[in-house]
Amino acid sequence: MKTIVSNTSPLRYLTCIGEQDLLPQLFGNIFIPKAVYQELTHKNAPDSVHKYFQSLPTWIEVCEVEISNNDKSSLFHLDIGEIEAIILAKEKFVING
Repeated sequence: MKTIVSNTSPLRYLTCIGEQDLLPQLFGNIFIPKAVYQELTHKNAPDSVHKYFQSLPTWIEVCEVEISNNDKSSLFHLDIGEIEAIILAKEKFVING
């Protein structure tokens, strides 16, 4: 099974419709950056999402991501969770580049 990186949207909306276990069934483990975890557990997140991700599922691994100035300038139009997810995917899966 493949391991993937996710931003907030797939996790949030699948949880809202009660299908949060679809992603691990399809992909196995999922990496998320810390900013995504913070968005999922924020007090303003939908109640079902906030509650579900308070006890982190075993199929999710939260990762620290460092954002460089170059990343900030090239991805400035995205929110922090999306920026960190892109950087994390590059760190985990892009070889030599």
